[in-house]
Amino acid sequence: MIAARLLPSFPTLSFAGNALRRLRPAATMVKGPAAREVLRYSLARRATRAHAPMPGAWIHCTRGCVWITLDGDCRDVVLQAGERHQIDRDSRVVLCALEAAELSFA
Repeated sequence: MIAARLLPSFPTLSFAGNALRRLRPAATMVKGPAAREVLRYSLARRATRAHAPMPGAWIHCTRGCVWITLDGDCRDVVLQAGERHQIDRDSRVVLCALEAAELSFA
């Protein structure tokens, strides 16, 4: 369980061919309607990202395709551009871009 607690601090990694390279996804905070904060990410193809628990938050995929799973949840969700999913438990969120993707948490 120690590795699970450390995972969010690991850098985002991507496998391109046989090379392993570090990515820095664009993450920005903007104010949405009703002064609600929105977190936006851009993920390269096959990039992964772990995010702290955000129960009740919505994940919107605005471009590409992203696979989402939650720690302790056997369900997997795949979102394509224009789709969204609400986080319904207090667990770490793991995102993997099946193709280059842009998404936002609100």
